[in-house]
Amino acid sequence: MPALYAGKRVGKPLMRGHTYNAMFNGKLVWPLDRDTVVSIRITDDKGRTLPKSLAVNGTLKLGAKATYADGHVGDLLTTNDVTFASRDTSTATVSGNTLTWRHGGTILVTATVNGFTSAAVSIIAAYAPESIKVTDDPANPSTTSPCASARARTSR
Repeated sequence: MPALYAGKRVGKPLMRGHTYNAMFNGKLVWPLDRDTVVSIRITDDKGRTLPKSLAVNGTLKLGAKATYADGHVGDLLTTNDVTFASRDTSTATVSGNTLTWRHGGTILVTATVNGFTSAAVSIIAAYAPESIKVTDDPANPSTTSPCASARARTSR
């Protein structure tokens, strides 16, 4: 029976003709292939930590670093060999490695490298400010400014 790790077939779980599926003295009985991704860290396109929030109408270039079964960390991936996805496209969308604000809320982003998908990273997306227009009531126009009426009340 083949062994699967993150949905990929890996080295045979056999030792001297016997199937093993365990650790022995702290080591895997059978090694994973060198190119098997075991974790992914999502960063910006320069390899820095992601910001905690995204401004209204903001964009962010994403990057990812994959850690492989033999412990080495791969190069920073931005567009080749990595796929980024937004879990809620009403909050933000992803095109290539560009995350684009659509609406306020929490953005959840994942990265996939060699069939392995990372845990979702959350970024707060700011809500667009609402505009409020204040006008005078035409039926009851104001004759004094609010500051003048406040001065009149305090001088009594």
